[in-house]
Amino acid sequence: MHSISRNLVAPAARKRLYARHRLDIEPSDLAAGLAAITASNPQRAAADLERVWSPGGQALATYSVRSGFHLLLSTLQLPPGSEVMFSAVTHPDMPRLAMHHGLVPVPVDLDRGTLAPRPDALRRALTPRTRILVVAHLFGGLVDLDLGWEMCESRGVLLVEDCAQAFRGPLDTGNPLADVSMFSFGMLKTATALGGALFTVRNASLLQRMRDIQAAWPPQRRSSHLKRLMQTSAFIGLTRPAPYALLARAAGEDFDRTVNSAVRAFPAGATDELVRRLQQRPGAPLLRLLEHRLKNFDYARLDARARGRPHALAVSGVCARSRASHRRRPRRGIRCRAQGEQRQRDRRAGRQARPRACARARSDVGACLPARLSRAAVRLAGANRGRGRVGGVLTCSGLRLSSVFGAVRSSCW
Repeated sequence: MHSISRNLVAPAARKRLYARHRLDIEPSDLAAGLAAITASNPQRAAADLERVWSPGGQALATYSVRSGFHLLLSTLQLPPGSEVMFSAVTHPDMPRLAMHHGLVPVPVDLDRGTLAPRPDALRRALTPRTRILVVAHLFGGLVDLDLGWEMCESRGVLLVEDCAQAFRGPLDTGNPLADVSMFSFGMLKTATALGGALFTVRNASLLQRMRDIQAAWPPQRRSSHLKRLMQTSAFIGLTRPAPYALLARAAGEDFDRTVNSAVRAFPAGATDELVRRLQQRPGAPLLRLLEHRLKNFDYARLDARARGRPHALAVSGVCARSRASHRRRPRRGIRCRAQGEQRQRDRRAGRQARPRACARARSDVGACLPARLSRAAVRLAGANRGRGRVGGVLTCSGLRLSSVFGAVRSSCW
């Protein structure tokens, strides 16, 4: 970005440079985080937060989604060689954690229109060794879990949904068809608390075993959370247009690397080092800040982000309108959770699910992503022509991140 500004933009315009991403946190939230820095008793803080998230007692607060996923795998103690199916576009640390536990990650190609796992790919990937299916909701949209749930229910496979990019407010705590729903509140996420995650675990026995194992982990250090608060305050100040342009000129060619490393919660490294960093409980200051963010969640702000307008009316019910989340605009017509709950009740009662008023998400994600990303995907497709393009499906050919406009093959890993 900075090199483009230096070479193509007039000198007068170079004095202002806009950051590519704006953190979803206000100075008042940072002040609340600083006020809670002396909070103690993390057990009570976790219990209070989990009651806010799930009054029915299905919540578990963790240090991060990756920390909670590591905790889940540690609790399940699956036999070595068991397979874990993942959406082919996912965080690279998720399959790394599976391999750390002696498991085999299996990528499932995605449908380019919905970013949901393709039914034919799901059926091919499912084997007698499959134990878990992890479906990632990408770029603020929700994928339909019906087919995945049917296949998992019939085979005894655990269905896990990764909602790190699809948080739509505290009224939405996950699809009831999933056994486990994972929500992230890291620095780049909606309603960020600068860390932390909330899991909705619908099996009481599994939840209690996860809770017992996490209780033996060391607590997060208070100083690390304070450091993150200070870094975020500085980051917000420096990403204003004028100081951001000065920072870009000073950093030179290392500008992108500097910015990315500043917001990365767990820098890339050896898997054992990653696991060591993940294996800790969230501290009381982090839990209190996350509780503050949930209790003061601004639905009107989220709706305004969805529309790209500076103002919007607040919505009282989660099913009234689809909401944006994470960094992109949402896909319209997202199916509300009430429909999923009713389908689950109908199927378990042996009846065929009745049609509901809520529409299912079938819109093309390509219409929701910026035009620049579309052009980048086209260039990527051209660059990969002849080296990884199989049967009309775009593959990433070893690239760290592939195009979201094509289904991704196992060569990504």
